Amino acid sequence: MPNMTVWLSAAVPEAMRGRALGGLSTAMFLGQFLSPIVTQPFTKIVGLGAVYAIVGGFLTIVAIGFAVFKTQIRSLTRSSAI
Repeated sequence: MPNMTVWLSAAVPEAMRGRALGGLSTAMFLGQFLSPIVTQPFTKIVGLGAVYAIVGGFLTIVAIGFAVFKTQIRSLTRSSAI
């Protein structure tokens, strides 16, 4: 969390810094709260190992998507920050 805070503070304009850091904190704590609620039903059906494999596969696909569309994402985020 501290590394993400520093990275986000450096990447976001000063006028948007409070909103961005608030969003980061909200996302982190909401994820910690919702994670067991969302994964518990799937864990009971397929088991813990399968849930880890499914989520890992999904996050790998998301990471590949971000890598492929990196320039488009960067141009969208910079144009909306102005």
